[in-house]
Amino acid sequence: MKAKVDSRAIVRMATGAALYGVFSWLTNVLPLPSVSLVSVRPAIVIPIFFGLSWGPWVGFFVGGVGNLIGDTLSGIGFYPVWDLGNAVVGGLAGLVPLGRKGLADLGTWLCICALMILGASMRNLNQPLESNFLPAGWIPSEHYLWPIGLGIALTATWFASLIKARARTDVVWGLVSIAGGIGFASLLDMAYSGLSFQATMIGQFLPAVIVNSVNVAVLLPPLIRAYERALERAGR
Repeated sequence: MKAKVDSRAIVRMATGAALYGVFSWLTNVLPLPSVSLVSVRPAIVIPIFFGLSWGPWVGFFVGGVGNLIGDTLSGIGFYPVWDLGNAVVGGLAGLVPLGRKGLADLGTWLCICALMILGASMRNLNQPLESNFLPAGWIPSEHYLWPIGLGIALTATWFASLIKARARTDVVWGLVSIAGGIGFASLLDMAYSGLSFQATMIGQFLPAVIVNSVNVAVLLPPLIRAYERALERAGR
């Protein structure tokens, strides 16, 4: 993996952004209850995979431009806060191969910090949120408690089944990238859209992190294994 941008990196950027944009567009029709457009997005593994494989600049471009393409195809338009948040997801994942040794432990602690933030925000789950995307008087706890439990159970079960330390490291840093990128965009959106901390954490950060963490834990390891097998068959 190289951090510099050369002709090969540019081809990978364009390819990854196109893939992320098209697959995001296909699932943008599956929105989750939130204060903005948060959808089921298995394609989130694409910028993480490209970042892990070819570095932060490739991952950053794939995440940001790919999200812009997906939103444009969906008719949503330009929303820079979340384009940048998706770019940060890919860019953070791309930092891992620059120094993989010892990152798993640091990633674990960062995941614990993210869980502590989630825990602190859950005290507001019984407070109604107001948004054009939600019905009047919508209360998060009536909709989020079961997916929170299911998401944690699925993620933990799949994560425990990963035998290779490399796979565990990739998943941990995929989760860190998700928390970092979505957290960055959620907090930035407070200033951009005038949302309260409660609304942005519970109405954006929480649903997006839950569903995307499950996507990463389930889809990233087989994607990486398939790529490694393809390299082996090609004799590289």
